[in-house]
Amino acid sequence: MKDTIYALELSLLNPITRQSVVRLNRLIADDFVEFGCAGRMYNKKATLHSLPLETNRNFTVEHFIVTELSQTIMLVTYTLIEEGRKSLRSSIWRFKEQQWQIIFHQGTVVQ
Repeated sequence: MKDTIYALELSLLNPITRQSVVRLNRLIADDFVEFGCAGRMYNKKATLHSLPLETNRNFTVEHFIVTELSQTIMLVTYTLIEEGRKSLRSSIWRFKEQQWQIIFHQGTVVQ
């Protein structure tokens, strides 16, 4: 199960997924909330609108950990590096109606 969550989280960093509203809609829960690195709050609608418009970005992921909070809830934490900028990331994934979806994400910039 942890391998599945790892693959799903990384897929959200993949340019092909980020540019596909269909894929994003499947991966992001309707009640999704994100607290972004810049201090903004996003919901599913805003994310589906903004991600496909992004230019391709290159990410490096380090220290990836999946913690099972229950059989249907997983916590993901990792460090994301993009062009030398590091941020601590956390996501919560929920298994509902036979699929995993992200319900929460937060990014915090670190030195």
